[in-house]
Amino acid sequence: MKSNYSVTGTSNPCFKIYLHKIFVLGIIQRQSFYSSIVSYLGYGIGAINALFLYTQYLEVEQKGLIDFIQVIVLSYISLGNIGVFEAVNKYLPYFKAYEKPNANDLIGKTFIYGGLAITTTIIFSYLFKGPLLGMFEKSPLVLQYAHLLPIFIYGFFIYNLVLSFNIGYQNIVSAISVKDIYVRLYNTISILLYIFKLIDFDTLILILSFQFWTAASILIFILYKQKVLYFTLKDSRVYSRMKGKMFSYLSFFWLATLFNAANTIVDKLAISNLQGMEAVAFFTVAEYLITILLVPQKSITTSMIPVISDAWRLNDKLNLKNMYVKGANNMTWAGGLIFILLLINLNAIFSLFPEQYSVGKDVFIVLGLARMIDFITSVNSQILMYSKRYFKLELLFGVCLTAILIPVTYYLVMKMGILGSAYAQLICFALANTARMIYLRNKEGLNPFEGNGRVFIFTILGIALAIYFHYYLTIEIQTNAFLTICIIGLKSVFISTIALGLMYYFKLSSELNSMIDKQLFSRFNK
Repeated sequence: MKSNYSVTGTSNPCFKIYLHKIFVLGIIQRQSFYSSIVSYLGYGIGAINALFLYTQYLEVEQKGLIDFIQVIVLSYISLGNIGVFEAVNKYLPYFKAYEKPNANDLIGKTFIYGGLAITTTIIFSYLFKGPLLGMFEKSPLVLQYAHLLPIFIYGFFIYNLVLSFNIGYQNIVSAISVKDIYVRLYNTISILLYIFKLIDFDTLILILSFQFWTAASILIFILYKQKVLYFTLKDSRVYSRMKGKMFSYLSFFWLATLFNAANTIVDKLAISNLQGMEAVAFFTVAEYLITILLVPQKSITTSMIPVISDAWRLNDKLNLKNMYVKGANNMTWAGGLIFILLLINLNAIFSLFPEQYSVGKDVFIVLGLARMIDFITSVNSQILMYSKRYFKLELLFGVCLTAILIPVTYYLVMKMGILGSAYAQLICFALANTARMIYLRNKEGLNPFEGNGRVFIFTILGIALAIYFHYYLTIEIQTNAFLTICIIGLKSVFISTIALGLMYYFKLSSELNSMIDKQLFSRFNK
């Protein structure tokens, strides 16, 4: 059996592996760069939707409903997908290496098994719909539109499945374009139809329920054009040999992803139950700002997942170490810079919203600090999840995290409102990531701090300075929305230029220096 990876021009296998690593790292750097650009374009569109159109033209309860539907759909998908998305990430490299595309039964089996599991979950939820609907007594709009949830759920399932296959086949920029640009443009057009009174709110929700169906159609077409889309249920050689391991892995992985998903939605569940749908709307504005600084992490992680999975397959510990260290470096400086820019402009940003949304400022700061812990500890969760030996441990971390997060979240929300949910995330992010980091260091000698000390210190000092300016040296200037946006843009350009210049001069990140040399100075030398 031959692997798809080959390097011509030499018969030295060590040299081939070396060239392959350079090639893979080059792909990751290039795809991370371009997918980040695409993601920011998408988040720009999303910011218009979530931070302007939704806040200005929808009632607070209506915005809260749209936000909360996402939580419900994610709950169903996490409970019912039985780990098929991650099965694609874990095992597609084996099918690519040892099977022809038309014999690859991974698409057919994940679609059928996952679809049956989702259907079973929906049926069981209807059997117990009384107690479930009783949880939303303070959110009557959820009850009014509950009949549309299956459309959202099935669309989201198919969309995520074909998204995983596109990422596995290295269609990363195309997949991110659909995920971050198309879906948000679909939302923009839908809300504009409502704003101009061409549709009512009932029709708006109905149109939104089909957004992931249309996105999935585009992703399916991409796979079809690539000639890798074959739907077969006939057992392939890889499946026949590995199905025992696959089902064992999926069982543990499904539970791990279930607990991880529970950790991401418990905040909105607690807030909706204890504070009502308006509080959900306030919280999600701060949370959306957090998603902006998550773009580098998502781009880097998405590009690294196939490589991490393949590195474990080849038992390539050096490549895992490179992924871990470079991931920490790039996530920290990129995410940290965006956090600093948002902190410096936080008062100006919230001045664009109705006054009642200003309660989200402190929420944003605490959530941002929680995410910085995640950046510094790099792709520790992914390294555990896609390994042959440690994936069961990720389940243990998920169970422990959920066991702490749920009671802490509910307690702090009762005591502090939506800010309590942010503090709960900060506490649990610190505990979980520290535990993962210590374990990987003891078992595999992996250390995200190796060679990254200076960039960590530089970023932490910048964030501390930005927080100080936000609380103690803020200058309020009364302007209209247009001037406020211009001021935000000018401050961001000025500060980012200084920060990137200092990082380049002190060579805090080899990837940043390489990117600037290639993208900027190479153009002047032509």
